[in-house]
Amino acid sequence: MDPSLDALMRATKFVGLLLLGAGAAGALAPTPLAARQRAVHRVFTAGFLLTWLGGWAMARAQGVPLGAPWVLGAMAGSLAAFQSLAWVVEAESRPQRAAGAVAAGGLLLAVGLMVWRPGALG
Repeated sequence: MDPSLDALMRATKFVGLLLLGAGAAGALAPTPLAARQRAVHRVFTAGFLLTWLGGWAMARAQGVPLGAPWVLGAMAGSLAAFQSLAWVVEAESRPQRAAGAVAAGGLLLAVGLMVWRPGALG
């Protein structure tokens, strides 16, 4: 694989992860509901898309099947984080601690599986 292409895919995924973290922090910050909604719908969503696109490109370039258990687990974790944050910013009275725990757990699961890659060859 071309080293510059590999660097671009990794940078895309890294920027996506930074945006995921920033969007999650903004969604759970003690700010007005409109600001928390912007954090999820603009920042977290952009990070979600960049992370998934970067991951898809890396998997394709490395010949990793998208049905691999660690890939599916990472997808499920990021989807759980996304859904919990989207749910918590839809109304002022939703429990932020529970959604924060689900979001943090989902992101930790996703990042952990992407780094550890259990069962992956090489």
